[in-house]
Amino acid sequence: MTRIIDTLLKHKKTVIYVFLVATVITLLLWPGVGVNFDLVEYLPKNAPSTKALNVLLDQFKSDIPGLRLYVPNISVTEAGELKKKLMEADCVDEVLWLGDLINIKEPLEMADANLVNEWYRDGGALFMLAVNDDLKEADTIKELRSIAGDNAALAGDVADRAAAQEAVTREVTRIMAIAIPIILIILLLTTNYWLSPVLFAIVIIVSIILNMGTNIIFGRISFLSQTIAPILQLAVSMDYSIFLLNSFDRYKAAGHEAKNAMALAVKETATTIISSAATTFAGFIVLCLMKFGIGPDLGFVLAKGIGFSMVTTLFLLPTAALAMNRALERTAHRRLLPSFKGFGRFVSRIKLPILIFVLIIILPCYLAQRSNSFTYGTTGVGDGSRYGEDALLVEEKFGTASQLILLVPRGEINKEILLTDRLEKLERVRSVMSYVSTVGAEIPIEFLSDSQLSQFLSEDYSRFIISVSTPSEGEEAFRLVREIREQAGSLYGDNYHFCGVSANNLDIKETVEADNLIVSTAAIVAVGIILLITFRSLSLPLILLVTIEAAIWINLSSPYFFSDNPMHYIAYLIVNTVQLGATIDYAILFTEHYLANRATLDKKDSVIKSVSETTPSILVSALILTLAGISLNIVSSNYIVAEFGTVLSRGAVFSALLVLTLLPSLLVIFDSIIKKTTSRKKLGGQK
Repeated sequence: MTRIIDTLLKHKKTVIYVFLVATVITLLLWPGVGVNFDLVEYLPKNAPSTKALNVLLDQFKSDIPGLRLYVPNISVTEAGELKKKLMEADCVDEVLWLGDLINIKEPLEMADANLVNEWYRDGGALFMLAVNDDLKEADTIKELRSIAGDNAALAGDVADRAAAQEAVTREVTRIMAIAIPIILIILLLTTNYWLSPVLFAIVIIVSIILNMGTNIIFGRISFLSQTIAPILQLAVSMDYSIFLLNSFDRYKAAGHEAKNAMALAVKETATTIISSAATTFAGFIVLCLMKFGIGPDLGFVLAKGIGFSMVTTLFLLPTAALAMNRALERTAHRRLLPSFKGFGRFVSRIKLPILIFVLIIILPCYLAQRSNSFTYGTTGVGDGSRYGEDALLVEEKFGTASQLILLVPRGEINKEILLTDRLEKLERVRSVMSYVSTVGAEIPIEFLSDSQLSQFLSEDYSRFIISVSTPSEGEEAFRLVREIREQAGSLYGDNYHFCGVSANNLDIKETVEADNLIVSTAAIVAVGIILLITFRSLSLPLILLVTIEAAIWINLSSPYFFSDNPMHYIAYLIVNTVQLGATIDYAILFTEHYLANRATLDKKDSVIKSVSETTPSILVSALILTLAGISLNIVSSNYIVAEFGTVLSRGAVFSALLVLTLLPSLLVIFDSIIKKTTSRKKLGGQK
């Protein structure tokens, strides 16, 4: 290790140039990383809706007609002509509208009024489109508006994803623009040099660019990884730089020459930085165990980011700090944070009340966080955007509606007639379009044109397009999905396929709920093993994990007690592991200080001194993570990202609070057990 450090510092210009070149290359690669906005694509390949969608695309060569296009001030004849133009567009696979159900050459008054109102009312026409994925959703929406007119309104999942595409790059920039200056101000007040925040910013920005640019190896990443990873990497790994630079300052203050002081600082902090990075890495990488693909997507990107942060801290920061040493010294100032000795004495006095309070609330919090109301899919767009206004207009004119696709074996007409009748009787089913309900079972197939047949019949399947008035998810939507599956199953057994937004979201729900126990358990085990190795103790890993898990349960129970709004399950699941990985460092730092102080002091004085020593570092780290989460919440128009930001910021506060209050109580109470179950070398000679 000593030889590596000496070589590193001897060739500091070379190291800086290597990082500079790598940063430029990855910065150029970053725009080439694709971003996926469709959560459905992350469902397992054996999920029912995934298999159904694959069969649909294979048999009918088009996706679900889930994009609603409303065109006001258009006659029925003009609407028919517009349909032809839409079908000629490269981005469109299929268009459904009133003319596919009735003969629009006859007066509308002769047709079923309820059916007509589903597609044409107040001089405006509604079309249902299936679009292909050859173009980005934002480009598809732009092309459709150019065909249908700028006053056309578009709503549905495709429009939601288009809104997210237009927002994500802009919002990532805005999030960083808000978070970085605030974090730099915090660092200005808590470090010894006015210039040190600039040094920290250079190192962390380099690590973020390296991480995001190297995502090119994945081809594309999810919009969650694109939005969350940079700010989370910034917030979680800033501690590493602070640890190293503080150690560098101490050795310089002790009289060591700058190069020697940095060598000693790297040796002293390398183990701490690597251990801290390892626990965070473990908390992130266990997301890869999720069957729902968003977990591996996030897990690899976040864990890779921690790796780059560790590398830049141990290699780039020492060389950059030495290169800027004179400038740093010219901007030296005293630390502006107050002494926390009084707070340490206060914590020592309230140890027992804090422990009793946590014991009282912890079981209700655990039960409450498991009883939250959740959402699972992608959820709309902001009301202030054009997309939000379009969605409101379409809903105002034609109500809430989404399309579900049911595929059954072709050729059993009597079953199709019976199934159509049963489906039409289900509550919240608006209409059922099928071969028998539109063309008519009495008309022989050979009398029909290819275009008439292709909408509802393929070589092997008959297609039912079911329009429902439920939201895209929720108990009512999921109940209807189960009822449709039950009706299809009663006639065809397992020989049918069913997909659509509600069905997809139900599959997401069932997949991520099954993932929760696996991921949470794996995170605890992985972090526990690292703590076992770090402290060489059987009891300390349990004490530290209990402290952070209690903070997690309190955090995740807050929506149950204080909010009527449902929580997005993906945000819940990710924070469950991220909070553990990101804030266990607070507990590690405090415990390290407690063990060192306990070698020469009694339990009470060890707690007082440890609290006063670690409070500044823990508060700064927690404040940075909190502000990062708040930035996500304020800026992001995506519900999942904003929700994640809220829960993350709240989790950082609870973790810091319990580490500074509950953890001291546990260390004192279990002091004798800790002695018996911990390596004497780690106890530092404590008797």
